[in-house]
Amino acid sequence: MNKIIIHIELPNDYETYSLLRKLVNLAFFWPFLYLVSYFSFIGKFLLSQKGSEDATILKENAGNHKAIEKIYLHNWRNYPTATQKIYNFFWGSFGNVMAARNRLKLVEKLTHHYILTRFLRRDRNKILELNILSVACGSARSVLETVSYLNLPGCKYNIVLVDDKKEALEYASNLATKLQIKDNITFTRKDVFEFQTSPETNFDVIEVVGLLEYLTKKDIVKLLQKLRSTLKPGGALITSNICPNVEQRFITNVIKWPLKYKTAENLAELTAAAGFKDVEIKIVPLKIQAVAICKK
Repeated sequence: MNKIIIHIELPNDYETYSLLRKLVNLAFFWPFLYLVSYFSFIGKFLLSQKGSEDATILKENAGNHKAIEKIYLHNWRNYPTATQKIYNFFWGSFGNVMAARNRLKLVEKLTHHYILTRFLRRDRNKILELNILSVACGSARSVLETVSYLNLPGCKYNIVLVDDKKEALEYASNLATKLQIKDNITFTRKDVFEFQTSPETNFDVIEVVGLLEYLTKKDIVKLLQKLRSTLKPGGALITSNICPNVEQRFITNVIKWPLKYKTAENLAELTAAAGFKDVEIKIVPLKIQAVAICKK
């Protein structure tokens, strides 16, 4: 019998709307986005303005590591004029942008938890080898930052990063160097459905975050089944999907980000169809991202 738990994370340590911002959203921001999503020329005008360069980067790199890193690092430019600052604030204050950073924070927290759990249960007379897989890794920021932070004595990491884009793997390699990670990292340029692990290699933690929203339900089940077969007993697969939200029409029609939105319940059904018996789904504050922790 499947055990599935769905709950909303408490807002502690996450980005949320202030009361004033909620009122602004209801009175102006969301109605404006809804209007713009039907009149594309308004969106084109907004994107053409000085102060909208960061949004243009998101549009031109929709779905790849450059756009996600721009969001994660929140390194919006500093503009001199009030008008430019307004445009920049407009693009940087989307709930979806905040929710992506919240997702990163939660995934790092979960990865930290499962690595630490394995470490505390280790045979203290042996070196603990932890195998970590990140599929469609992009920058692999959540895995690399977590491993860098923990730096556990008596623990050796074997990290496998898979992506079909050379630029993403190069970026992840540079990030690993910057974080001074000296453990074994394998960079594999492969499509997620073509990637194969050796029969003797199973993983303690598997991360596939920011990918399911681009796949059909059939392909999601196929991929999760494949990853489940490489998961160690007691290990965890961490994945996510973007949820339906009030900004999605604007993101689809103006930013041209082709996402497939799914509810937390949809995500639970897909993980169950892939054979996972123990699934916990955490809905990130703002209710735009759902993160699943799946066990065999």
